[in-house]
Amino acid sequence: MKMEIGLDLQCTSEAILMPIDVLVVGIGRWGSNHLQNLSKLQKNGVIGQLFAWDISQKNKDYAEHLGAIWQFKKKVGMAAIIATPTSTHFEIASKLIDSGMHVLIEKPMTETEEEARILMDKSLTGGTVIETGLLLRHHSAVKQSRKIIAKGLIGKVERIHCIRHSTRSVRGDESIIDVLAIHYLDLCCHLLHEAEPVRTRGQIDTTKSSLLCRISLEFEPGIEGLCEVSWGAEEEVREMKISGTEGEIKLDFSNHQFLTLNNAIFQLEEQTSPLEAELTAFMVRIINHNSAPNTSGRPALRSVGWKSRLEIHEIKHEDIQQH
Repeated sequence: MKMEIGLDLQCTSEAILMPIDVLVVGIGRWGSNHLQNLSKLQKNGVIGQLFAWDISQKNKDYAEHLGAIWQFKKKVGMAAIIATPTSTHFEIASKLIDSGMHVLIEKPMTETEEEARILMDKSLTGGTVIETGLLLRHHSAVKQSRKIIAKGLIGKVERIHCIRHSTRSVRGDESIIDVLAIHYLDLCCHLLHEAEPVRTRGQIDTTKSSLLCRISLEFEPGIEGLCEVSWGAEEEVREMKISGTEGEIKLDFSNHQFLTLNNAIFQLEEQTSPLEAELTAFMVRIINHNSAPNTSGRPALRSVGWKSRLEIHEIKHEDIQQH
């Protein structure tokens, strides 16, 4: 007997009767988002007990308000979400995988490709699931765009142009490539069946109050990917345009209901938030992991290696004084 758990993802009804306990490590802004969505998923019986832990106690009350138990719980068969700084991912994930737990690690998976390979080897030999948080792959508009491309409704893809401008202030302790660009670079590859770019180049323009990064990717045969991301922008922009020989798709990532195909607006087949979809897919993969092949290795390794692969030219400007 088969039952659906949203998003056209299937698992056996027997497996659904065995809810998975989940631990969220790192209860900052993004870890808190995970907790909110996991709390919702808990209602459908796929998730059992919900645990939360952070080196800081400041969000303990918030986690407990969502029904989480404040404890670094380790148990065979549990799932864990790691939403801590990248420098801590390898150590935390190693301990959890060695304990027989499945892990979803926020991007980038680790600081180096060597560390990522070690974690994937541990997961493979231990029979557990390992994923990395490439969120926009789970956006409903991206899923539908892949189908549109596969059906040939825009002809052959010639260009993918992604724009993400954020009003958040520039932080010197974070990389805009790891925080923002990584999602859109990944989408360019994902929409082209995980193709690898043959050439990359980019430029970062910085002032004291803003940072703009433009990256160009070249794929064979002659397909171009452009990613433009920034901090310190005047307004939030989350857009992507996929141009083909016979048409064009336009996406607004802040809209989970519609996309534009050849200037006509179409309702999305799914209207689930990307994070909820990502977490659901992770749980279903855990349930089915003995029968489902692991396809996450290549994107995970790619996410770790972007900074070393990109040829980035950095230009620093003085802020223009307004009079």
